[in-house]
This record gives sequence, C-alpha cells and structure tokens, in this order.
Amino acid sequence: MFGERREPPPAEVKENKEGNMKWVDLVEFDAAARKGKVLVRATLEGGTVRLEGDPDLVARLEKGVNSWSEKKRMKPEDGEGFLKALGEEYRNPYLFATDVQEGDKPEPYEAPPMQKTAAGQDAEKPVSSAEKPMPPKPKGPPPIPEDAR
Repeated sequence: MFGERREPPPAEVKENKEGNMKWVDLVEFDAAARKGKVLVRATLEGGTVRLEGDPDLVARLEKGVNSWSEKKRMKPEDGEGFLKALGEEYRNPYLFATDVQEGDKPEPYEAPPMQKTAAGQDAEKPVSSAEKPMPPKPKGPPPIPEDAR
C-alpha cells in the first residue's frame, strides 16, 4: 500500500545490471573545422532524462521540446519520449540531435567521415561569401515581359 517500497519488475533489474543506457547528443557542427562538438548530452536514468552540457541550452531544453509525432510538448520527465522528441525538434545541419543511442555507456561523439568527390579527394571546405567573386552586373534596364506590354 502507501509507503511500501516496490521493487522494479525483473526486466528492469536485468537491464540495469547489464548497464544498458539510452542517450541523445545535441551536436553543434563547425563547418570550418569540419568537426562536431557535443553541446548537451541527454541521458535516460530511472525513467527521467538528465541533461548535461551548455547551461543556456540545458535551461531551454528543461522547458520542453515539441514532439511532432505525439503532438504535444515533451519534458525531461517524459523519459524516452523526450529523447525521441529531441531528434524530431533538432534537425538543423549546424545543431542537430543524434538518434537515440543505446549501450553500456555513452561514447564520445565522432563526426561522420568526409564525403569524397568523384576524383576521390575530400570535398573542398565551404567557401565564404567574402571569398566568392561577385557576378557581373547586367547592363541596361531589365527586359519587359511580353504579357506586360
């Protein structure tokens, strides 16, 4: 009844003894350095998610993220649902969430290997707009479309 301590079901005990953990990393990608850096790691512990990392981003995540599949706002207390919602919410090339990972312990994030060009070379580093030449300006007024005459 009330006040009694209940033991978790045997399946949960087995999972904890094996050390299986679930986590998601929020990774900031630096295009110039061609490397990803983990800003926040969200780890599932005891049914709730623990957030570690950049204090500003952690504070924002603690308020919750939108789950498009569940059609509601998920908070760290929602456990695995929150981990899945991170992957739905953060899919930007420069700040993205990894898929839900599972294992004995979280491993350091490694960026995927560089794509090779047709010639077998690493893809060139992105060129900044300051390095790109400007196209020549057209001479004279723009042409008038036929239907506007």
